[in-house]
Amino acid sequence: MGADHLNVEETARKISRSSVEALIEAIVSAEKVLVAGTDQMAFFASYLRHLLMLLDLRVDVVASPSQEALSRLGRIEQGTLVIGLSAGRPHPLVVRAMKLARHRKAKTAAITDATLSEVAKLAQIKLYYSLQQPRLRALAHGAAEPDPGARLRVYAQDSAQYDDRIKAFRLK
Repeated sequence: MGADHLNVEETARKISRSSVEALIEAIVSAEKVLVAGTDQMAFFASYLRHLLMLLDLRVDVVASPSQEALSRLGRIEQGTLVIGLSAGRPHPLVVRAMKLARHRKAKTAAITDATLSEVAKLAQIKLYYSLQQPRLRALAHGAAEPDPGARLRVYAQDSAQYDDRIKAFRLK
């Protein structure tokens, strides 16, 4: 638990507010969002998708090299925001998604633990999280939500748009 706390604390200290704001603006302005994360990052890609779908945003996940996931990559277009998640060496599928997005003039963002990551090099917006101990639990706290308030700031951009969706979700 102590290592998890240190990872979250270091991430909060090092994260750039302007990068978080840029990612929020990109999410809000995107026609649709595609989150690419494989292997240990597949869970976090799915979790991010869930959080964004609560705000009634169009979000797809690419978490494996299945035919269905590859067809989602084929639907990347100029109004799409592609978010690549990586821990350590990125999976070739995530790198491919980022390259395809750049080729099709879509916005790109990376949430990664390494400044030298190939995913970060391909991204326009970069968020780095701290991972002092490579444990899945520490990764969960560092990568799933580098800034817990980001979700609320997306909501604040146009709260009237999301009120009905959130009200409907509470009634379920």
